[in-house]
Amino acid sequence: MTLLVIHRLSIDELLVAFNPYTLIDALLVIAGVFLASLLGMRILVGWLKKKGNSDRLKKKLRYSVFLTLIISAYFYGDYFLRIHDRFFDERRAKVMAKIEPAEMLAYGTKAEALTYKEYALLRQVTGWFPELPSRATNIAYVYSYDGFLPDYLFSLVYEVPLDEEVETIDYESGSFDKSQTYEIIDGRKIVTYAEGRS
Repeated sequence: MTLLVIHRLSIDELLVAFNPYTLIDALLVIAGVFLASLLGMRILVGWLKKKGNSDRLKKKLRYSVFLTLIISAYFYGDYFLRIHDRFFDERRAKVMAKIEPAEMLAYGTKAEALTYKEYALLRQVTGWFPELPSRATNIAYVYSYDGFLPDYLFSLVYEVPLDEEVETIDYESGSFDKSQTYEIIDGRKIVTYAEGRS
């Protein structure tokens, strides 16, 4: 029960914006760890019964407490870091203020005028946004997906200095497309990246 309360505290709007199933995923992990812990304790009790020690009860309790602490330590540490980020990381609130719903497919988000550090935070949260040059500025993205179907659209526009190397991409394979182009406007390269599955 304690892990459920701590987990609920650790979820912020930024995580839910990119994965609406965050809470369900975590509940399944907690239930799985709980079952694995029970199984581990059952195996431990069976092992102690075979040993036949006279002070079995004390050992059972010590081993059970130790096993439970080892298994749950990971979750408490991970959730503590998440709770700290949620309440004390001002970048998350700034990024969340820039994110709006994308009204293309069934679900999605978009944002404009992101800094490189704000985009790096989004990249960390999603785990798959493409990496950008560290000198990228004025970053805007649109991410829209269909939910049940694998259809999605991701587009990204950002600026880099003229001396920044930019690769052009034009890739198509079945229903998957990926492209990257740039144009020079006012002494800056404006890069447009897009990928999607339809």
